[in-house]
Parts: sequence; structure tokens; C-alpha cells
Amino acid sequence: MHFSVFYAFAYTFLAYPDCLVGDGQKRLRPTWMSMTSTPQWVDIPSSVAYRKHEAVDAFKWVYGANASGITDGERVANTILGCEAVAIRSCNEFEGEYLSLYEKLVGKPVVPVGFLPPENPQREIITDDSWIEIFKWLDEQKPKSVVFPLNARYLVEKGLGVEVERSEDGSINRDCIAMALRHAMVSEEGKILRERTSQAAMIFGNQKLHQDHYIGKLVHFLRNKRGNT
Repeated sequence: MHFSVFYAFAYTFLAYPDCLVGDGQKRLRPTWMSMTSTPQWVDIPSSVAYRKHEAVDAFKWVYGANASGITDGERVANTILGCEAVAIRSCNEFEGEYLSLYEKLVGKPVVPVGFLPPENPQREIITDDSWIEIFKWLDEQKPKSVVFPLNARYLVEKGLGVEVERSEDGSINRDCIAMALRHAMVSEEGKILRERTSQAAMIFGNQKLHQDHYIGKLVHFLRNKRGNT
């Protein structure tokens, strides 16, 4: 089983084996430009794609030669093609449509394992002063007053985030950041977004859902797999 810490939407965009090696790569992903739009194999509404300044580096990372003798894209493709199932750190409540699509693309079981949240952070074992200060600062903030950046494209697509406007080269300025923060956190227009993020937070922090349901399903899948071999 191949385990991915990346979400299914990222794997659907980046880790479709047909686009990673050989003639498939030449046809589906010939240049970095092909990473700036929704891939042709994504048959669901999707806005997940790189901006120009991101695509150039991403293309080099996936398809560029390195010291190992094979590209990272080849390594990922070989791993996925050689495994019997793919486990993804995600859940159906967050991106069920992408999980289903990726399973169809790779032609083997894709098993969501939940977000794997820690049961209880054990602050007492943290000794690094910088982390202690960070936790202290976070504890002192009011609810809904701190922004944690995740993957902007998909969160915007889900109605859970606002992407900061950038120039062509990817640079941003403080006015754009301030405008995005005001829209997301205090403006009347952002009220629906804040309501959606509150609902999403209940999914992300649901220990019973992730630990009992999804880990339980993973264990059940592995037991059945072993019984059939």
C-alpha cells in the first residue's frame, strides 16, 4: 500500500501515473504551461492548477533529472503502479469527489484514512523556547482571529478561503493581504465563508470520525486484504 500525506486533489492533479512518464507525459504534460490549467483527465468541476510562477518550478521538480537517475515523477508513477492500494490522508467529507476520481484514474482502491489528528497535544514535552512562545501566542488569541494558510486553490474552490491577489511573478503586497484578510474575517461579504469554515472545523477536529471511523475502515481493509492473499 502506498501512503500519501497529500490530499486527493493534489494527487489527482500531480500524481496521475499516465502523465508522469513516457509518451503519456509527452502528450499530457509536455511543458510547464500544461500545469496552469485543469488537466483533461479531471472530469469534475475543478479550479486546482498552478499559476505561472508556480508551474515553472513544479515542472522542474516533477520532471527534471536528479542525482538518483530517475525523475521524481517516474518514482511516484512506479510506486503507484506497483502497489495494490493507495491510502490518502483525507476524508470523504472534505474531498469525496476527488477521492472517487483518483480511484477511477489509478484503477485500484483509494482508501481515505482521515486527517490523523493528534489525540491531545502534549505541551509539557515541548522544550524548544520558540515553539513554547508560538503556542503561548496562539492560546492568547481570540477565536476566529488567526489565519492558517493551506492550499489556497482548493479552499477557494470549496468556499473555505480567499486567495491573496498576486502579480505575474507571484509577489504580493501588504494592501492585497489586508484586503483578503478583511474580506475573509470581518466583512459582511465574507459571512458565508466564515460560516462554512466553522462547519469545516467540526470535520477537521472530529476525533471520532478520523480515529474511529476512518482508521477503523483502514484496519478492516488491511485485514480483508491479508485474508485474501
